[in-house]
Amino acid sequence: MSALFRIIRPGNVLITFLSVLTSAWLVSDTVFTPLLLRAALAASFVTAAANIINDIFDLDIDRVNRPGRILPSGRLSLPSARLFYKTLNMVALALVVDRLPLFLIIAGSQLLLYVYSRSFKKMMLIGNVLVAFMGGLAFVYGALAAGGVTAGLFPALFAALFHFSRELIKDLQDVEGDRKYQAHTFAVRFGAENIVKMVDAVFILLSGILLLPFLLSMYNVYYIYMVVPGVMLVMFYCSWQLHKDPGTETLSRMSALLKADMLIGLVSIIVGVKL
Repeated sequence: MSALFRIIRPGNVLITFLSVLTSAWLVSDTVFTPLLLRAALAASFVTAAANIINDIFDLDIDRVNRPGRILPSGRLSLPSARLFYKTLNMVALALVVDRLPLFLIIAGSQLLLYVYSRSFKKMMLIGNVLVAFMGGLAFVYGALAAGGVTAGLFPALFAALFHFSRELIKDLQDVEGDRKYQAHTFAVRFGAENIVKMVDAVFILLSGILLLPFLLSMYNVYYIYMVVPGVMLVMFYCSWQLHKDPGTETLSRMSALLKADMLIGLVSIIVGVKL
């Protein structure tokens, strides 16, 4: 049970669950309805399943990059992982089978994430863009589940760019195994210096975008009070650390920090609309 819990990456699953509910809350006065909770659970199960299939396809690479992970360490067998992957996907579809638009998004996401793990992840930037797209889609999906889409567009853009920058950093973490198994990632082809420059560019673009909802009077001033120190300064700190030392330990810390910072971004959006 411990191996099953860890292989789904519960932190990522929680972020998906909260992303869907956050976007839904921007549309609805409450998110504690059967439909919205089912929608959030379905998206969470898709994320959990995606993490499993990703580890299945990356088993050889992870033996080099992350030998302590669940599959390369032998704590979970491949047949058990495949069964868990299929079960999660089927349950996700069953949760929204009565809502065709949501069902189609869930089914399409499952297909895209499978193809990503099998093929796109090893193609330069295509995998990064797809993960960023899926991160943003969670907000559009959540808003749609609550009866609207527009409210989810800005959070989707924020999440997509944030995920994209983190994916670039993760590529640097995995470069040794990716190079050995001929994965044609941006990090493998162009190296750490160019990855850091691209992360800088994304952070600068994202910083400007983060200010727009306040400047356009979409979000209140409390949003600025949270998003500037809680998100923007964290991005600048990450950028500084990457320039200072783009080594494995720094990359791991910055990746974890950015994952945690997604939660601050979610809270900032809620505060900006609801207070």
